[in-house]
Amino acid sequence: MSDNHRTVWVVNDSGHDYSSGAKYGKLKPLTKGPVNIFTTHELLSELKNTLADSRAEDILMYSGGPARIAVLASHIMMTKHGVVNELIFGHTKSEYTKREFTFGDVADGLNQTRKE
Repeated sequence: MSDNHRTVWVVNDSGHDYSSGAKYGKLKPLTKGPVNIFTTHELLSELKNTLADSRAEDILMYSGGPARIAVLASHIMMTKHGVVNELIFGHTKSEYTKREFTFGDVADGLNQTRKE
């Protein structure tokens, strides 16, 4: 597939210049601006809906090394244990909040998206 038919999903369009990624395909944001990372199930639902028409050759465009590390670590935990437990720092309260999502949460949402 040629690059001009591939989608490059910008994980979060926070206003930076992502244009250098356009050589790999059409840029589309998964999310824009501030995202409420504490609503895991809602965020997961939004991402599944946005990626419903994604293709295997599409590319995820991360911004920053920590994002890549988090993705890989989450994938390993999900594959190994079927669950990802997270501590997410909230700037409003200046404390960490525990969140969890399971393989079932992801699979159920994908199946729901396919039915719609």
